[in-house]
Amino acid sequence: MGKTRHISHRTVRKHFYTTGLLLSIYILMVLYLPMFIQEMIVVRYGESFINQTPHLILFIYYPILIIGSLLPFSLIARVNGIKIKDYWRSADFNFADFFEDVAVLVSLMFMVISISTILLNRLGIPDQILMPLGLSAKYISMEDPYFIFLYIVAVPIIEEIVYNGIYLRVLSRYGNRFALYMTAGFYAIAHGSVAEMLPAFALLWLLGRLTIHYRSILPAILLHLVFNSIILGMMFLPEEFFFTFAISIVLIMIISLYMISNGHYKHVHTRHSRSLKILSELYFTTPSMFFAFLLLILQSVLAIAIRY
Repeated sequence: MGKTRHISHRTVRKHFYTTGLLLSIYILMVLYLPMFIQEMIVVRYGESFINQTPHLILFIYYPILIIGSLLPFSLIARVNGIKIKDYWRSADFNFADFFEDVAVLVSLMFMVISISTILLNRLGIPDQILMPLGLSAKYISMEDPYFIFLYIVAVPIIEEIVYNGIYLRVLSRYGNRFALYMTAGFYAIAHGSVAEMLPAFALLWLLGRLTIHYRSILPAILLHLVFNSIILGMMFLPEEFFFTFAISIVLIMIISLYMISNGHYKHVHTRHSRSLKILSELYFTTPSMFFAFLLLILQSVLAIAIRY
């Protein structure tokens, strides 16, 4: 990843066209299908039926998430000549790297979440945690062990495979900066919630940078898992421990600022390319890609309407 190759506009548009078609299938399966199934169950049987069968939504969601994510993105990898074995290559990743990356990840995310929460409160929009794509917190119990496994284990693995393992690698042939912003932007809009978009963008942007640095998605999977564990853990944290938790976050932020200001933290080269504007135009004006983004935006509008 990282080298910008000279590819004709026609070839780029051809790649984007096929990718856009497969992204549309992914959006329809993983984002639309669970949303409509949830609403159909509520309309037909009522919310009390879901409360009586707490695992029902998750039982339906698991196969949709796995098949709907891995099948379209595996085809995206194939048509773009990306080898699956490259996602899992070993990374030069030790405990010191892990500590540094966790510190920066936690600092950045809590800063972004705090800013997002303040802005949302001013707009009168309720805040919420980052939910798995296509799943609404409306009908899910955070204490459900099936949800805990999904949130801490399944989602980090699947999302990192499809977004940073495949989509980032596909787009990075045109430049890392282009790939980072387009992948993180797609991930943010896909959450279908104003409250989740800014944190989602920041999360995938940072994990994408680390994927480029390590040339492997294994560190990103581990860090995504750690972050989701912290977020979910906060939901069950006793009130008397919140002050201690807040102090810990502040200390982590101080450590992160020290590492970054002293040049200890890893640098990822994402130079500005002259072709960035042209690539963006090709990306958004390719008919299938344009259609995929229309589906994505419509899904966000529908999800927000249903949620609020």
